[in-house]
Amino acid sequence: MSKFEFNVVMSCGGCSKAVGKALEKAEVSNVDISLEKQTVVIEDSPALFSDEVKEAGLTTDKDIYDFKYNKLLETIKKTGKKVVLPEEDKAAEAA
Repeated sequence: MSKFEFNVVMSCGGCSKAVGKALEKAEVSNVDISLEKQTVVIEDSPALFSDEVKEAGLTTDKDIYDFKYNKLLETIKKTGKKVVLPEEDKAAEAA
């Protein structure tokens, strides 16, 4: 089963709880939030956003994965926490 991993800037336990609550409200389960590592890892499942995937008419694994990734990213960003995208990580390492 695939996973979605996000690097999220969280400074305290309240931040990680806010992210957890937002994901719970979006009916996302199998979530591992690490304040220490600044990561949110979500295990994919067929039930994850299944209604929205059907409505969008998505059929390829890549399209479904991208759709779910963007929905999860949007949900996490609604908390006001900064999500560091892989492109930003690479740019920071190069500087």
